[in-house]
Parts: sequence; C-alpha cells; structure tokens
Amino acid sequence: MADNYVKPIARAIRALDNNKYTLDYYMGFGWDGLRTFGYAGYKDKGKWVSLDKGKDTEYYKKQAIVLRNTNFNKNCN
Repeated sequence: MADNYVKPIARAIRALDNNKYTLDYYMGFGWDGLRTFGYAGYKDKGKWVSLDKGKDTEYYKKQAIVLRNTNFNKNCN
C-alpha cells in the first residue's frame, strides 16, 4: 500500500510544494485516505510493516507544518 499509494501521493504533493521539505513531511497526505486500513499492516518495498500511532502522529505534525507554510493555491481554480 505504501509503495503503490502513499508514497506516490506524498511525492506528488511534495512536487506541488516545490520540494520544500523532505518526503516524510508529505507522507501524512498520502495516508489521509488510508489510515483506517494501514494500522493492521501494509507492504513497503516488499516488506510487511505496520504504521504505529506514534509515527502517524509525527506525520500529522509535519503535515501541519507544510500546510502552514505552503504557497500552493489551495483552491486550484
């Protein structure tokens, strides 16, 4: 799941934000729609891992930093 969905979404958002931060700052965006499924486990580079609550909280904190500091047009119109 992380390889096929989360990381590509995070990379796309990072590119839209002109690569201001490292990829882990954008991982929260990738997890937004998948969090309810991810805690049980997911494949990352072929290895089975689980997203623990602590790491998820860290993603949210970093995501908030991105949202506070982005110049990206949130309206997209």
